[in-house]
Amino acid sequence: MNKFLFFGMCLAVGFVVVAAAMPQKRKLEEIEGRVEEARRRQAAVTAERDDALALYRSLKEDRACLEQYARDRLDYYREGEKVLRIKRAQ
Repeated sequence: MNKFLFFGMCLAVGFVVVAAAMPQKRKLEEIEGRVEEARRRQAAVTAERDDALALYRSLKEDRACLEQYARDRLDYYREGEKVLRIKRAQ
């Protein structure tokens, strides 16, 4: 009889421990989800920054790139030059 009572008490304590851990587990999963989302946003911002930095360096160091960029932005072209415009889907 004592063995059954001891087993029942152990089982009850186990259920209490598991029940107490469930809200914490859900909260941990929520926090991990937010951390993962922050990492994705950080990666996107880092990639955007790297692209902007590469453009800045190429415009600063390469005169031909600077000329091409300026002509594209100002919609200038040389006489006899054919310019193809590709519109981006947005």
